[in-house]
Amino acid sequence: MNKKAAILAGAMVVGAASPAAALGLKYGARLGTGITFPDPEPDGVDISVFAGGLGVLLDLAIIGIEIDAMYLRHSASKGDATDSWIALPALGRFNFPVIPAFLSLDFFAGLEYRLGIGAEAGGKDFGDDQQSPLYLPVGIGGTLDLKIIQLNLDMRYERQLTAHSKGADDARIHELLFMAGAFF
Repeated sequence: MNKKAAILAGAMVVGAASPAAALGLKYGARLGTGITFPDPEPDGVDISVFAGGLGVLLDLAIIGIEIDAMYLRHSASKGDATDSWIALPALGRFNFPVIPAFLSLDFFAGLEYRLGIGAEAGGKDFGDDQQSPLYLPVGIGGTLDLKIIQLNLDMRYERQLTAHSKGADDARIHELLFMAGAFF
């Protein structure tokens, strides 16, 4: 009986995924790290970034649209400062086939909206000062298409367009992120 249930469940999953796959819709995950360059830059402070989350990719051969929901965490090397965000990037992707239907070089750009979920420095909470900034991500990457799974690596440059906290209207952040992804 369990064998029949497993076969039925597998058939339902394949049947439900088939229309999405036929439309070029893929679901996946992203994970990455990087460096933040604040402008103006604080003296002797390095800020690292961790990013991870889920994504949806509408892959239409040479072009694609990717929408992600990611958790971002910035950590400063001095002062015990951290902040956390939910990032919602929407990217337009152009895929240049290097080996058609197997390996492609990707170029992308889009907009990213961030929601602040917490900020702390020296044990003091600054979460109420966070605003919802808008970023401009652009980048280059590569995709290996194994038909069942797509693996990709991206290098993203992100430029902050709007203020990220109250009283920081002139301050802007540049980020360089190295991201890996897998889409099914």
